[in-house]
Amino acid sequence: MAKQPSLTLLTSGYYSQETITANFEAIRDQFDNTVSLDGSTPNTMLGDLDMNSYSIINVGDIDVATLTINGIDVTSIINNPLDGLTPTLGDLLYWNGSSWALLPVGTEGQVVKSVGGVPEYGDDIDTDTDTVGITVEEDGVSIQTEVTVLNFVTGLQATTPVVTVDVSNNVTVDLDTFVNG
Repeated sequence: MAKQPSLTLLTSGYYSQETITANFEAIRDQFDNTVSLDGSTPNTMLGDLDMNSYSIINVGDIDVATLTINGIDVTSIINNPLDGLTPTLGDLLYWNGSSWALLPVGTEGQVVKSVGGVPEYGDDIDTDTDTVGITVEEDGVSIQTEVTVLNFVTGLQATTPVVTVDVSNNVTVDLDTFVNG
């Protein structure tokens, strides 16, 4: 809301000069209590500016010492996005739920594992036996099985074997490409 000075009405000529002078002083004081649109002085704010939920638009630059958005001081995030961490070659950065954390590179042959939702390096221990799903098809009839070792019978040779492996490690062998050798 615009500042409005309190002016005294002129009711008679007796006090007119003093009333006019007081009114001009009140107007001058209100001009001193404004912010200039053209940048002339005085042009400083000594209090908060309430935008009443309206946006500030057409801003070229924002020059502030501290920027807080929704109660979060984003100045420190902008000035130091890695919270003081200095990663080196091979290090991983991850979010630990409240800040960035650094996982130093592991030793040769280690893999990254998730332990309780947090990454860590560990040995790649593969203790189970891998199985492969095999589908054998002949004249529209298919037989499916899972095997850990795949041996071909001696005496069969592939002329042009058609072997396909899908994303589930299932192997399909077309027997029409095998001939009795």
